[in-house]
Amino acid sequence: MSTAGLIYVAGNPDLYPLEYYDPESNTYQGVIPAFLERFAQDTGYELRYLQPGETDRRAELAQNQQVDIVSGCVDSKIEGEQITLFRAETDGAATEYRLVLTSAAPESLEQALRGYLSDVKQSEWTGSVLHTVQSDPQDSALLPLTAGLGLAACLLLAALALLYRRSRRQLRLAVESRLYDPDTGLHTEEYLLRCFPSFVNDKNRALYYISYFYLNLAHVEWRDGHEAALALLRYAAETVGQQVGADGIVCRTSGGGLAALMSAGSSQATEDRCVTAVEQIRAFAKDAGCFCDLAVGIYPLQSGDHDLHRILFMAQQCAHTACCEGRDCLVCSESQRRTAEEERQLVADIDRGFAQEQFQVYLQLYVSSARRQVVGGEMLARWQHLQKGLLLPGQFVPLMEREGIVSRLDYYCLEKVCAFLEMLDRNDVRDFFISCNFARSTITSPDFVERCQEIISRYHFIRELLIIEVTESEKSSDYAQMTAHLQAMRAFGVRVIFDDFGAGFSSFRDLQEYAMDGLKLDKYLVENIGTKQGRSILDAMIRAGHALGMTILAEGVEDDQQAQMLQQLHCDVLQGFYSSHPIPAGEAAKKIIAQFRSPDDAPKRDGDG
Repeated sequence: MSTAGLIYVAGNPDLYPLEYYDPESNTYQGVIPAFLERFAQDTGYELRYLQPGETDRRAELAQNQQVDIVSGCVDSKIEGEQITLFRAETDGAATEYRLVLTSAAPESLEQALRGYLSDVKQSEWTGSVLHTVQSDPQDSALLPLTAGLGLAACLLLAALALLYRRSRRQLRLAVESRLYDPDTGLHTEEYLLRCFPSFVNDKNRALYYISYFYLNLAHVEWRDGHEAALALLRYAAETVGQQVGADGIVCRTSGGGLAALMSAGSSQATEDRCVTAVEQIRAFAKDAGCFCDLAVGIYPLQSGDHDLHRILFMAQQCAHTACCEGRDCLVCSESQRRTAEEERQLVADIDRGFAQEQFQVYLQLYVSSARRQVVGGEMLARWQHLQKGLLLPGQFVPLMEREGIVSRLDYYCLEKVCAFLEMLDRNDVRDFFISCNFARSTITSPDFVERCQEIISRYHFIRELLIIEVTESEKSSDYAQMTAHLQAMRAFGVRVIFDDFGAGFSSFRDLQEYAMDGLKLDKYLVENIGTKQGRSILDAMIRAGHALGMTILAEGVEDDQQAQMLQQLHCDVLQGFYSSHPIPAGEAAKKIIAQFRSPDDAPKRDGDG
C-alpha cells in the first residue's frame, strides 16, 4: 500500500522507445514508465498515468493542475520544475529528456526524484532502451537518439526496422477494426474517446451533452432470438443517429448500450430529442412483438470535464436509475453526480480491495424444516472498505456487473468457500453444505468449468457439499453454454440449485432447460404464505420440486408461524432471520463445529439465551 501518496502523471504518447501509448493495454509503455514504476516501488509513492490515449494532452492536464508530473519532455514549453532524466545526442546536438513537476506536486516529490536519479547511471538508460526495442519494436523516428546512447542500439534498431514496419501495419489494422462495431456499423467507444477532444474544448464544452441509451437486449435475445435483438439494436442505432445529427457522434459502448455526444442547444432540447428516440425505439419493439427495458441518461458537460470515462459512467448510472424508476429519461443532477462519483471511486477501489482481502465471506445458516438443526449455509460477500466501512453486496455487486468484473468476485468467494469446507472436513464435519451465488455471465464464460474445477481440486472435501446457486430471474443469451457448464459441474460432483425461484416468469421454462438438484423459493412467496392463494402456490411448487427429485429450500423465513407452515408443506430447508442472521465465517465455524461435535445438544437460534 502506498505510504508516500498518490501521484498523477501525464504521459507522452509518441516518444518511442522512451514513452509511448500502447492501445492493446491502454497504458503508457517504454523506458520512462518503467523507471517511474521502479521509483514508486522503492520510495512508497503510488504513480498513476492519467487518461492514457494517443492524443498528447500533457499541456492541458498540466494547465488544469490535474497532474503532478509531466513526462517525456524534450523542451521547456510546460511550466514547472525541470528534472533531467538523461542526455543524448540527436543529429549532433545534445537533447535532454526531462520530467516536469507542476505546482500541484507535493514538495517532497522533487527531492525524492533527484535523490533517486543520482544513483541511475547513463549506462542503465542505454540498457533500458535496448531492452524496450528488443521486446517491442515500434518506431524508427527516434533512431538518432540512440547515437547518443551507444552504437549497439543503432545497429539493433536498424536490424529491427523491417520487423517494426510489419508490426506497425498489423497494429494499425487491429486498431482500425476496434473503431467500428460490426453489428451496427457504428463507431465504438474507443472511437468516441479518440474524437472527443477534437469536438469539445473549453470554449464550447457547455454546449455538449453525453447521452447513454440503456437497452436490455439480453432479454430480447432470450425471448425472441438473436436476430430480433440485432434488428432492434440496429434500429436503435439508426434512430439515435438521426436525433444526434451530423454535429455529434453515436457509438456502441463496451457495456452494450449506445452513447451519443450531441449538441442540441439546451438541456431541454437534448432531453426532447432523446425521449423522441426512446419512443420510436419502443414503438419499433412493440410492432416487432418484443419487449425491451429502455431508458436514457443525459450528462450535461461541466467546466473541467475532460475525463470521458468518468462522463460515460455518470450517464450510464443515470440511465440505469431511470430504467429502475420506470422513466424514459433522466438528466444527471448535482446530487446524482455526487452519487455516481462515489460509485466510480468505489469501482476504482476494487483492485485494492481484492489485493488486501477486504472482501470477506459471511454465512447465513440453513436449518432443517423438520428438526430446526443447522444443516448448511449460504455464502454472502461483504466488503470491509477502509473508508466506508462494511458494505453489503447491493452496494458493490451491481457495479461489478456493469463493469464486467463480477466473475472476479465469484471465483474469489469460491476459493474462500472451498477453504472453509476443507477446514470443516479436517474437524470431522462432513455433512454441512454451503451454497454460492454465481452470476450467469460468469457461468456462461468459456473458462467457467475449467476455473471452477481447478479451484475445487486444490481442496479436500466432499464435493456435493458445495452448491452453485443460479438466479432464475436473470436471462442468459446462451442457453447451450449454460446447460453444458451446469451439467459439467454436476458431473464433477457439485450440486446446482435455482435461487429466487418463482420471482420471474421464466421459472418453469428454466426447469425444463436445466437439470437441477434443488430450488430455493423466493422470499416473496414465503411472505404470502398466510393467504390461501399464496399457500396453494407454495404447496404446488414444493410438490412439483419433490416429484422431480429436488431439495426445496425457502428463503426469507422471518417468524415461527412461517416456519411451521413451511414444515407442514414439507419444505426441506429454511433460511432467514428466524434462524440466523449473516455472520462472519470465523464465527460461523465455531457454531458449526460445536453443534456437529455435540449432536445431542439442542440447537439454538440466534438471539436465544
